[in-house]
Amino acid sequence: MSYQTFSQAASQVNLAQICHLSTCQKNPLIRLPSDSSAIWVNALWSLCLVISLSCFLFASLLQHWIRRYLHIVQMPRSPQHRVRIRELMTQGIDKHYLLWVAAALPSLFHIAVFLFLTGLLVSLSSTMPAAFMVISACVGVCALLYLAFSLSP
Repeated sequence: MSYQTFSQAASQVNLAQICHLSTCQKNPLIRLPSDSSAIWVNALWSLCLVISLSCFLFASLLQHWIRRYLHIVQMPRSPQHRVRIRELMTQGIDKHYLLWVAAALPSLFHIAVFLFLTGLLVSLSSTMPAAFMVISACVGVCALLYLAFSLSP
């Protein structure tokens, strides 16, 4: 293949994209996202991904630690030796804030879901207003149910 073949193929693709853009501008139901909304969506979804992966990593580490703890504690030893091991493990829990990490995981996961849904709504608001209204109503109902169940005794 020659350079001319590549440049002709590229020009045909560019022409097809320009035609698509012109039909999108004529159709009021299809709008292209503005630059700021695309940046917001990418930022929100990237944060969601980072937080979700961090939650997965911390949960895996906690699960590994719990398995290790149970294995060490359940080994047949004298009662005095078991007490020393449990005390050492408890000091490790306190020193490395493992209880705080375990308590923070659900909150981090909720933040990740909130960021994802916010990015979805920003994306839909700039591209499909009708879908935005339906999805935002569903998200609102789910958020109210979540708050009601979280605050109930």
